[in-house]
Amino acid sequence: MQFKALFWGSMDLETERLVLREWEDGDMEPFYQMSSDPIVMKYFPVLLSKNDSERFFEKMKAHFAEFGYGLWVLKTKQTKEWIGFTGFLNVAFYASFTPAVEIGWRLNSSFWNRGYATEAASFYLRYGFEQFKLSKVGFFHFH
Repeated sequence: MQFKALFWGSMDLETERLVLREWEDGDMEPFYQMSSDPIVMKYFPVLLSKNDSERFFEKMKAHFAEFGYGLWVLKTKQTKEWIGFTGFLNVAFYASFTPAVEIGWRLNSSFWNRGYATEAASFYLRYGFEQFKLSKVGFFHFH
């Protein structure tokens, strides 16, 4: 189930405590710091190098350009701190459940246990079902 958003632009989305926005060049460094943190990446296959982070960063921008959605940067409303990302991606491999759209998130460990991931993902799920008319969304986890 791949879909293309009906609109796109430089639009920010907001929750009670968060701003969700498209990636900007200044997001590369905080993304790299988060994705090279062993605590954050404990259940992922590898830590991301600077080059890996740059490729992921470009992939996110390309996904937005192609589909009109992707992983949105998360910043706190109050302090404007960069805390991570959440959003939708098309599943890029074959499996019994593909084609599919997955929701994902990753947050800096200093922002864990504050309800930010739940707030952002819950908001974006509602947004996806209401705005994009999704019928189902999946997710993956490593353990």
